[in-house]
Amino acid sequence: MDFKWQKMTIDEFAAFERILDQRVIASAGRYWRRVRPFFFRPLLAFHEYCPQLATAPRSAILGGFQHAVSDLSSANSFLNLMMFESPQRYSIQALDYNRKRQIKLAAKHLTIRVITGVAEFKEAAYGPYLSFYNRTKYGYGATRRNPDCFAAWADALFGSSKGLVLGGYRNGELGAVSLSQLVDNTLLYSTFFCKQEWLRLHVADLMLHSVREAASRCDVVKQIYLGMYKGRGGVDAFYLLRGCRIIHKPAFLYLNPLADLLLRGWVGSEYARLYGRIEGQGEFRGSNDDHKSCSQKTKLLPARSGSGHCGSARMASVF
Repeated sequence: MDFKWQKMTIDEFAAFERILDQRVIASAGRYWRRVRPFFFRPLLAFHEYCPQLATAPRSAILGGFQHAVSDLSSANSFLNLMMFESPQRYSIQALDYNRKRQIKLAAKHLTIRVITGVAEFKEAAYGPYLSFYNRTKYGYGATRRNPDCFAAWADALFGSSKGLVLGGYRNGELGAVSLSQLVDNTLLYSTFFCKQEWLRLHVADLMLHSVREAASRCDVVKQIYLGMYKGRGGVDAFYLLRGCRIIHKPAFLYLNPLADLLLRGWVGSEYARLYGRIEGQGEFRGSNDDHKSCSQKTKLLPARSGSGHCGSARMASVF
């Protein structure tokens, strides 16, 4: 299966995201996403900023922000990012026996093809999305349960995203959907949903395999980004079993001193994860002193807020 992506700039990607998500904010030429009240990360978490030059949205002074850095000496935390590296090396033969078997079983009953028409998407994809939501109660972008919001998302998706929308079909019936977008040299595998009963058909395996196989023939794609590692099994475990790696990206973290105190005392596990600790591994030992010394070099200026509605198609970053 040979699919092609249209390359997007970060400005184009941000413009699309802001149609759907009012939490995407521009500040001094950089794009941030509000992932918690008053807490921000870059729109693409793997983008590296210089702490001395990073200008976070103004409201971050009440909560905080975090971004990747290239210089380890500037880091006081880590971001745990899920990536498929060296995508051109992908081959189904590199997978274990069970993963290969699941893909081959799925390919006997299902086909993957591009969805090119918004009308088909509105009519056929709404049912699989509702099934996905009812199964997972996934709150990010949950306003799409409303048919009007789902239709608005579809219009934006097909109108301005340059995204590749793939459908999983059985006997002409659409039961699964994925969205991937090529931003600069990174492929974002940002959305997948399907009917509950289709999980037994291994449609998720076939969809991911189809995307990775197409990316392996695209020299422009240097990495495939899946989102932040959350350490809760489920989707993370699915990708790790299929060759995904957790990239521990050095990061700079600023926390408002009061927010730091509250997080440290009331939700210690979330506080540890914010610093990049993965259970069973060592912890990066940041401290509030790090915040104070680094924050003196970091400006907080007013941001230009974007407008949007109906939620985003992207996976949410969380602490």
